[in-house]
Amino acid sequence: MGLIIGLADSFNELFCPPENSIYGQYFRVVYRYVQQHPAEVQKGGAVPVPKAMESALPCSKEPQ
Repeated sequence: MGLIIGLADSFNELFCPPENSIYGQYFRVVYRYVQQHPAEVQKGGAVPVPKAMESALPCSKEPQ
């Protein structure tokens, strides 16, 4: 859990969690991602955590 929190805080510019989100939700996001992408686990925590967060909690792009 500490690894997920640390990496989520470090890479927070890659994703946009909803207001009032909690770290437990981050754990569930990462857990689901590694279940769906088991090969990513072999790359170490620094790879799947940001990918999982960006995939599940993308920032919406404003039209220009």
